[in-house]
Amino acid sequence: MLEADGKISHYAARLNRKLVGLEIQVFIEAKLVGQRREDIQAFEEAIHEMPEVLECHLISGEFDYLIRVAARNTEDYEKLYRDRLTLIPSVAQMKTLLCLSTVKEFRGFHLAE
Repeated sequence: MLEADGKISHYAARLNRKLVGLEIQVFIEAKLVGQRREDIQAFEEAIHEMPEVLECHLISGEFDYLIRVAARNTEDYEKLYRDRLTLIPSVAQMKTLLCLSTVKEFRGFHLAE
């Protein structure tokens, strides 16, 4: 029923992040220089080119985007930050939040009966 209705978008294996060598998770709040279509498009295109970025959400509030990244260690994250993220011209400000532990991880949507 869910497949026939198109409600299942895909199937995937869930890897254990730490067992595949990705020791840290980082959340990044990013604020763009402006809200022009060109700024948004440049940012989103750059993010799509970064395999380390697991998720990126356009959000409301003080920042424009919330980004989730997995990295082997802080040195690898710093390299991504310095060599890739800071080079996106439409970014005005970023704030890094290091995940200390995951209390509850996404396992799928709760569908009310």
